[in-house]
Amino acid sequence: MIKKRLLTRSQGYPIRFVSALLASIMILSGCEKQAVYENPHAPVISSVYPERGNAGSSVYIYGSNFSPAVNDNVVWIGTMKIPVYKSDSSSLEAVIPQGLKSGYIKVDVRGKSTTGPYFSYIPTIYVGSFAGSGLIGFQDGSLFEARFNTPRALAIDNMGNIYVADQMNHAVRKISTEGNVTTVAGDGTAGFSDGQGDQARFNQPVALAVSSEGTMYVADFGNNAIRKITPDRMVTTLAGNTLAGFADGTGSAARFSGPAGIVVTDEGDLMVSDFLNNVIRRITPQGVVSTWAGTGTAGTNDGTRQTCQFTLPAGLCQDAAGNIYVAGLGAFRVRKISSSGTVSTLAGSTQGYADGQGSSAMFNTPFSTAADNDSNVFVADGFNNVIREIDPAGNVTTLAGDSIAGYMDGSAENARFNGPVGLLYDTLAGKLYVTEWYNHRVRKITIR
Repeated sequence: MIKKRLLTRSQGYPIRFVSALLASIMILSGCEKQAVYENPHAPVISSVYPERGNAGSSVYIYGSNFSPAVNDNVVWIGTMKIPVYKSDSSSLEAVIPQGLKSGYIKVDVRGKSTTGPYFSYIPTIYVGSFAGSGLIGFQDGSLFEARFNTPRALAIDNMGNIYVADQMNHAVRKISTEGNVTTVAGDGTAGFSDGQGDQARFNQPVALAVSSEGTMYVADFGNNAIRKITPDRMVTTLAGNTLAGFADGTGSAARFSGPAGIVVTDEGDLMVSDFLNNVIRRITPQGVVSTWAGTGTAGTNDGTRQTCQFTLPAGLCQDAAGNIYVAGLGAFRVRKISSSGTVSTLAGSTQGYADGQGSSAMFNTPFSTAADNDSNVFVADGFNNVIREIDPAGNVTTLAGDSIAGYMDGSAENARFNGPVGLLYDTLAGKLYVTEWYNHRVRKITIR
């Protein structure tokens, strides 16, 4: 009897009543699922708090015409979509992800959008040691067993192996992805000879570039030559022949005076900063050398590449748009050569140490540059013992270091360098590598 009553009644109500009630709930539930937020007006942003922050922090967007349904609201900062966690009609809460780039805040609510104020992303930066024991020497081995002697420049191949121009060891070293340091070419003795691996001789190699095919090019400063290293470690001379001078021509007929920077263009040509000649040279794959930018007279004049002036141009880099950046070591500024050939001063003026915009910023012997995917330019500010960053508008900030020479890993403000001179930005990993003359190490800066 009890079982029969339970089958025919529920809480004292007839089963027909319960069935009707359940049907009504299901109908109402279905209607509720179909209900969507509809507002004929576009969202409005009245304020944002805070307007700068780092990964993991919240940003609150206040205004009107937002949707109470979280998924109806889409927020971008710059070109990155960021997750919304809370919403009502007048406010949104979003959380800043790692790797964000500064940019304007945009809110879209079901196809209607508006743009608000600029949000400045504060990256989390950590400086660590990557390779080198810190002791002067010429020794292969694991990352921290290896020894360098005033390492100067860096390059990376398509496999992620990193190469070091080990200046006073007169050699080119390789840091494999497995964490082993080996010698590609040179044997620690200064000289000038082509040959296989350690049979070759260099005299203060100071800059490197690797082509997409794995061929490496070396600015051999003391030999006034550009050398070429094939993947099987065969070293040949592409242009120049130890004699200092200033002459265009092919192969050994060309003359350089202290080549100090080198990049491979998308066309496969080389751009070389001819340090003591105060010009930028261009070299074809066949070794034909021409003067590409600068008059040869030291100066700081901007303008066309044929009429501009440089003073001791050093490290070069190229961004994704084809612009070339020149570390003007003697002019204490960073120059930009646009893809159309116009030369301008991106930042810097006189010797010193100051952040700021354009010419209000100051450097002290900027040795080299590196660019990220967004055309932000990093600068090894050698005798200020810091790494600087320049955004595309020419705003200069200090990325890491505190201007006091030393050796310390840690956060951006606590880290210390001693003579940072070479830079490499790994676009795939988003890491910046730094060579230090006086710490005889390669450091790694992680930016999140």
